[in-house]
Amino acid sequence: MDKPITYVGLDVHKDTIAVALAEADGGKDVREYGKITNTPTALKVLATKLSRGRRKLQFCYEAGPCGYGIQRQLSLAGHDCVVVAPSLIPRKPGDRIKTDRRDAINLAKLYRAGELTPVWVPDPAHEAIRDLVRARLAAVRSLRQARQQLTSFLLRHGHHYRRPAWTLMHRRWMANLRFEQAAHHIVLEDCIAAVEAATARRDHLEAHIEAALPDWSLAPVVRALQALRGMALVAAATLVAELGDITRFAEMRKRLLFLLGALVVYRIGTFIPVPGIDAARFAAFFSTQGGTLLGMFNMFSGGALQRFSIFALNVMPYITASIIVQMASMVYPPWAQIRKDGESGRRKLMQYTRYGTVALAAFQGFGAALAIQNSGGNLVPNPGPQFLFVATISITTGTLFVMWLGFTVYPKILVAVLIVFFPVMVNVLTAVRTVDPDMISLARALSATRLQIFRLIEVPASLPPLFAGLRIAATLAVIGVVVGELVGGNLGIGYLLTYGEGEGNTAMVFVTIILLTIIGIVAYAAVAFCERRVLHYMPRAQHVTV
Repeated sequence: MDKPITYVGLDVHKDTIAVALAEADGGKDVREYGKITNTPTALKVLATKLSRGRRKLQFCYEAGPCGYGIQRQLSLAGHDCVVVAPSLIPRKPGDRIKTDRRDAINLAKLYRAGELTPVWVPDPAHEAIRDLVRARLAAVRSLRQARQQLTSFLLRHGHHYRRPAWTLMHRRWMANLRFEQAAHHIVLEDCIAAVEAATARRDHLEAHIEAALPDWSLAPVVRALQALRGMALVAAATLVAELGDITRFAEMRKRLLFLLGALVVYRIGTFIPVPGIDAARFAAFFSTQGGTLLGMFNMFSGGALQRFSIFALNVMPYITASIIVQMASMVYPPWAQIRKDGESGRRKLMQYTRYGTVALAAFQGFGAALAIQNSGGNLVPNPGPQFLFVATISITTGTLFVMWLGFTVYPKILVAVLIVFFPVMVNVLTAVRTVDPDMISLARALSATRLQIFRLIEVPASLPPLFAGLRIAATLAVIGVVVGELVGGNLGIGYLLTYGEGEGNTAMVFVTIILLTIIGIVAYAAVAFCERRVLHYMPRAQHVTV
């Protein structure tokens, strides 16, 4: 038979501890036990009295200046005790009355309800290293303050050292300074002594940190971190001392495992072809497209396009929809107002982005399926409306699934980008030898002109114009594919993408890419210019209205 549980809330202070009790039966009210002195003996007597009747005790108290001594004493006695984060304790709006009794009762009640968040309690050795590291940080702050006081004092009296400061030459320069008032010499000597004392304190603590590391259980982690560039011994020790045991972050471990699983699922999805495609003939067709635009798109899709898999579009429709919504929210008044509504507006725009992702994925999937159906070579054994419908649904569903993977890992960061670019980099490394040299030259030219483009066009840093231009160019290219295939001409973008073989057609493909990119950059620059003009005249218009 399980022991009855009693939840004990402790409001700990320097001299006293307020105690409140809550039985495991939620129907009973939380009752105040009283106050005891904050001594190990009084705490031991309290635990002995409350544990009579074979009751199981679970203690809790807020993290504060009294440290972890109470938790360690109760844990050694065989009782459960947690230290909770004060900033994460639920509080009612307007409840500003704080007394020892109310705080203890509230802790016991919330602990019974499971609404408290415990903090990690370090062992005594780890706490000693952390105190040593924090003492060193305090010494660094004191040194910075002493140097600032000395520099300000000299600057007030017209003495400014125009070379690197706090060197031996700087010290000699200060020793040769002369003042009209004798009191100023006393102040200077006192400031110099304060700087030297703070420097000696910092160096002394750093030496103690280095001496204490060999006996620390996390010393191997500190040594491993020093392999990183710019991570010295003190910086590594500080980082490890503040983080503690990183295996305690259960949520991070779950997310990392989910991310690894998402990578595996994504790679499996890139090998699942769209229903209705002859995979062998499609692979043979793609083997002849290594130096064309289609081969380049396949390289940056991680090989998914070569197999015409359900993940062939990746998250490209989502990125395009994000750019469209962001640009529209700058010039379209209703969306501009939604953008100013804070978190609720951001959620509304995110909802519009997801709707746009569905539309763009369906449109691009239909265009790709139509281009492959009309490409010849019997790539689709049974062409017709049924294949177009199934292919469009499959590609759209695959795109939305990849987007869901990213938002499931972390809502604010599309981790699907990692899922996308990991196989992309692997594919680039394995396929770089098959890329046309002209394509490599084009990439180098775009990379070299990136800085000039940034200097000519002023745009928000979150959306570079070249990137936006390429995304708009890709959208225009897909529109050209659909229109070209519907019209049936052989000079459209669809024809170039599908049959771009030979030096002449390859050159036309490159010219088309450059023209579409320029159109996209100009369109983005025009939107940014309109936004700046609107923001420029908006204060003046508001002033006239008032």
